[in-house]
Amino acid sequence: MENSAVTLYTKDNWEKLKWEHFQEGQLLKSYFLPLLKNNTNNLIKNVHTSLGFVAIDDILLPYTVNEEEYDNSYVCSPYNHYITYSKEELSMLNNKLLEAIFHFLLGLISKFAKKIEINKVVYINNWLISTNLSPSLSKEQLKSIKNTMLANYPDYLIGFRSINEGLYPKLKVDLEALQFQMLPSRFVYISRPEEILNATKKVRNTLNRDKKLLDKNEFDIIQHDDFTKEDLIRAKQLYDKLYLEKYSYNNPQFTEDFILSTHANRALIYVGLKKDGVLEGVFGSKIFQNMMANPVLGYNTDLPKEKGLYRILRYLAVQESINNQRLYHQSAGVGRFKYNRGAKGYPEFTAIYIKHLAKRKQYFWKSLCYLLNRFAIKIVDKKKL
Repeated sequence: MENSAVTLYTKDNWEKLKWEHFQEGQLLKSYFLPLLKNNTNNLIKNVHTSLGFVAIDDILLPYTVNEEEYDNSYVCSPYNHYITYSKEELSMLNNKLLEAIFHFLLGLISKFAKKIEINKVVYINNWLISTNLSPSLSKEQLKSIKNTMLANYPDYLIGFRSINEGLYPKLKVDLEALQFQMLPSRFVYISRPEEILNATKKVRNTLNRDKKLLDKNEFDIIQHDDFTKEDLIRAKQLYDKLYLEKYSYNNPQFTEDFILSTHANRALIYVGLKKDGVLEGVFGSKIFQNMMANPVLGYNTDLPKEKGLYRILRYLAVQESINNQRLYHQSAGVGRFKYNRGAKGYPEFTAIYIKHLAKRKQYFWKSLCYLLNRFAIKIVDKKKL
């Protein structure tokens, strides 16, 4: 089969992009145009990167190019992902011996990481958020993209973000056949409408309890078009409370401009919970083909836990997925909670191509792949982290 032509769009020629020629072209334009017209850190404070697009047939994929930028969020920085952020999360293991072992390993890795230019990467299908939904790609298309990227970025690691067998079993197989290494990034949870509707009695009872919590607390549910500017500013504050203050400042630090832009352009679809006129919970969904994810989610963590805001928000998101027949990528974290509500867990990877790199760089990446595949995935799955 003849390989399809690949075109790259960078800061020098992106204005020539014909967005409407591509799958989900309007979504791509709505989401990325503000990022292209501004520095990325004006919309996501801890993301400094160069944006580009790779086009093949009717598919357009965003990609990022980085050199060092060690203070970046993990969405563009392997150093942050595998060293800085990982050190923060060791306490989740609740096992002093394991914590000590992994802390020692991370110390060894960090000494070598900068020397081998760990952050010199091109990440394909990178939307600068934790969960990147992907179109279907054939093996021939993947091969053409790989070869084009190698020709244009010969000294860079080439990676495809957010690869998992839950959504893309063939994509993972094809990338492995093209000699990509599977570098574990996290353990994610995915639910399907038909599986939720046919779930066990235990799962159905759990979801019913979440619904009763919603009814009991008498929150007002507001839809996308009902959000005011004040609500959207509050939405940013609620995201910060959960994902930055409670979890980690290594998560993407969205600015008010990001929230306002994604709402105005409908790049994300927002749903909120109000009590006495005040927004207390929110999620913003990225809807891509027949899939959805929530890059924005937050709630007032100062309210009593008994209010069950997180439970209610997840319940509403699951109902959205069922009503619209969408696969729901629920991202990582609180695995037991999601598992009890019908989601299934899958290791998620960044597929990395390294065969063109210097031997010492290949050794580093192969060692990291081995350690994470051999130990980390099993621990996270077993503990449902």
